[in-house]
Amino acid sequence: MTEKLRDSINRSDPNVAHDINRVLRFGNVLTGLRRAIRGQVPVALTIVLPNLAKAERVLSAYSRAGGTTGPLAVSATPLTPGAGEVGWTPTGDILFNVADGITSVDVEYEPVVNVEEVTLTGYPVVADTLTLPASALLAIALLEVTGYTALGVATQKTVMVAGTVPNATECALDAAKATIAFNAADTVVRADVVMLKEGTDIGVPLEALSTFI
Repeated sequence: MTEKLRDSINRSDPNVAHDINRVLRFGNVLTGLRRAIRGQVPVALTIVLPNLAKAERVLSAYSRAGGTTGPLAVSATPLTPGAGEVGWTPTGDILFNVADGITSVDVEYEPVVNVEEVTLTGYPVVADTLTLPASALLAIALLEVTGYTALGVATQKTVMVAGTVPNATECALDAAKATIAFNAADTVVRADVVMLKEGTDIGVPLEALSTFI
């Protein structure tokens, strides 16, 4: 008898369910489901989301309290939401406009799915460029980047949209998401990076032959 893992799940054998969950990394699957956060208080105009549940896109938002209340429009320019709008940063966090003075808000969003968190420590930056190693290929998004000068001065960089030419104090993935660019004025020679890269597509194990028969 042969069957795909998908069919093993459908049989719901309690003796192997925990093993199947481990193969699928089921906790990560649940993390990728559409999310709703209620009554959140933005700090510095931002709601910082968990690293493995960063926003791919915001679906809707409703301000419960503040200078502006009621539904917020999803911004067509997510990095710079206007008054009465909600957006999101290149690091996947929820962003609001200062004019709205929001102190309590509900947000529904779709997280980035099939991702793994990677940390790079002290990676060399040559000619203002950090080339991602094999362990970080198929990059999805930068979460936090700290650049160091030759004298060891550390500065946390503002992450910009992939393909952007960074200004001073900024950084960005290139359009192919294979390198990280810094501004020459920052004289960065090495960097610490926390980022998301492509994880395992759940469709691969689901369509594979099951060993749980």
